[in-house]
Amino acid sequence: MTRTQQIARFLHGHYFHAGLRCGLGVFGPALALAALWGDAHAAMAVAIGAFCASVLDQPGPLRHKRNEMLASTACGAFALVVTSLAAPWPWLLGAVVVALGFAASMLVAWGRRAAMIGFAALLMMAISVDGHVPPADVPHAVLLFLAGGVGYTLFTLALCGYRAHRGGQQALAAALIELARYVRIKARFYDPETLLENAYRALLRQQGVVAETQQVARDVVLRAGRQPHERERRLLALHGAMIDLYEYVVSAQTDYELLRRHFGGADVMLFLRDLVQELADELDAIAYAVVRDRPSRPQARQRAELPAIELALERLEQDPAADVEARMALRATFNKVRAAIGIVARLHAATDPRTPAAAGDDAPRLDFAPFLSQQGYTLAALRRHGRWQSPVLRHAVRSALALGTGFVLAELLPALSHRYWVLLTIVIILKPSFGLTRQRNLDRLIGTAAGCLAAVAVLHFVHSPALQVAIMFVCLVLGVSLLTVAYRYSAMCTCMLVLLQFNVLMPGSVAVVGERIVDTAVGSALALVFSYLLPHWEHRTLPQLAAAVLAANRGYLDAALALYLRPQDGDAAYRLARRGVHVAVANLGGAFERMLHEPRPQQHGVTWLYNFVLQNYLLASQIAGLAVFAATRAGTVDAATREHLLVPALGAARAALERAERRLGQAADAAAPSPPLQAPPSAPHALVRRLRLIGEAAAGIERGVGAFAAHG
Repeated sequence: MTRTQQIARFLHGHYFHAGLRCGLGVFGPALALAALWGDAHAAMAVAIGAFCASVLDQPGPLRHKRNEMLASTACGAFALVVTSLAAPWPWLLGAVVVALGFAASMLVAWGRRAAMIGFAALLMMAISVDGHVPPADVPHAVLLFLAGGVGYTLFTLALCGYRAHRGGQQALAAALIELARYVRIKARFYDPETLLENAYRALLRQQGVVAETQQVARDVVLRAGRQPHERERRLLALHGAMIDLYEYVVSAQTDYELLRRHFGGADVMLFLRDLVQELADELDAIAYAVVRDRPSRPQARQRAELPAIELALERLEQDPAADVEARMALRATFNKVRAAIGIVARLHAATDPRTPAAAGDDAPRLDFAPFLSQQGYTLAALRRHGRWQSPVLRHAVRSALALGTGFVLAELLPALSHRYWVLLTIVIILKPSFGLTRQRNLDRLIGTAAGCLAAVAVLHFVHSPALQVAIMFVCLVLGVSLLTVAYRYSAMCTCMLVLLQFNVLMPGSVAVVGERIVDTAVGSALALVFSYLLPHWEHRTLPQLAAAVLAANRGYLDAALALYLRPQDGDAAYRLARRGVHVAVANLGGAFERMLHEPRPQQHGVTWLYNFVLQNYLLASQIAGLAVFAATRAGTVDAATREHLLVPALGAARAALERAERRLGQAADAAAPSPPLQAPPSAPHALVRRLRLIGEAAAGIERGVGAFAAHG
């Protein structure tokens, strides 16, 4: 994809649209009020209320978006009231800062979106802590704040409701882009110059990103798919084809060391690499078409690769010197890639309004609830995190103490002229994860320094207030747009926005640039220091996450077996089990990546954990291949094969996973050798090979867990 296409894709994507929506919803009412009333402070109060609501302007159903933005506005208003009323008494204000810091941080127990509501409350507390609102003016300030928050909520709901399909398109495009990156990593396995270990590490990292973006797309599209409109059905067809394509790409997993050993110097490997890369390019093109609401067109380049690979395979099959196992693995991989190209054709068709949507006539009647993210705001969830060992409780205590210390330092040190900058920096940087806190700290410092330099340059060369306000609007849009994808640049834009705002409200306040740097540095230092207080190291939860992966793979095995034994039941249970495996592996892989950013003494069992994640991923890939075989060649599996091969082989693999899970729990079960496969003469060779790989993967997991339990 060219640089121009990347920029165009970003401008059509969710992140930029969210930033633009935030810019219009925050700046529009503020500028209108400033022009009509001439009261810049009232306009600022409305803008802050709108911004607090915009924090929860995330992809999702309109009903959830409405409730979350209103909750964010209400919590922000509460923080404004209690902070402003306590401002005349420093001791009381300090107690409010600590109490709000603890209570808002505890909302992490309810999940990511609840944590963002808590962040909005802390944001409002930090902004109000300097006492800019006298107690007598609190009711008026709260009304302005609520007007901004409710107004932004109505603006967003009206805009998203008018183009309700847009959120689904953007979520699907984002998932397709991440899937394209995943496919591009898969292409590296066919390049003999790429180290397999590096490719696997990149693949496991990207697998977590793919799982996350696909869940976002699932939440948006499947909820909208309950409405039987043509456009929603088309989105359902896109989503279904994308999930099927992902399964085929995952199931194309093979013994790459075997292929490289026998065909490393052959052209067929390079042809496969190019074919898979072109498949990734085509996914990028489809994502670009989806986000622009345009039909996509198949690319012609793949047509030249397919015959070349087919010819090379025919020559290898006629070569008596070629290894039979390697040759069959290469043929099976090529068949999977060719089938994936066929699924890409379904994606192209689903983008074209002239092609009937293929989601199925019964799609609106299907029960999508098990596949959607469930968010429950219950007291039981809070009580579960009331234990001292809970990472949520530790994070809440850590945040409260850090904010309290920042407040006291700002009171005692005259150099810290803006208390809210110190507290705001702590709120933004201090996260439940140590690794994320450290990375955010560095990005925040670099972004603030760059933003200060850029703001000084703007103030030196741009003297028109109107032009400065226009630059502020651009900074707000980019700051929100880049918050997730490039936080360092987002911090730079946010810093520029704040400094330019000071200059517009109080012309000539250039000294505030130095104050901003000092306050940010102090807040960053406090966040870093307190990240070592009551830390939650990732290695403490790894056994539970590893056990969840083993349980998910067991369920995946059972669901795959049911496709052969009870095909009349459909594949809903299999799809749900597949989702569970992807989520479990992504959770464990994410914890592993976060652990690598922690201090070295806290990085426990790095080599074993990497191998464990990889082996479970490989097992899930082979199970996916088994399901693909059931969908395409189930008629070749007779009763004898099911009874004497399929059931015993998957039963042995399941038993190995059960023993491995008990070993994780420190039970003393010894590894049992897997019985050799007794394949009936009628059993397809491809099925026998797949079952053998599943057994080897499960046995490898069991051996690895046993070795770790014995010596770890």
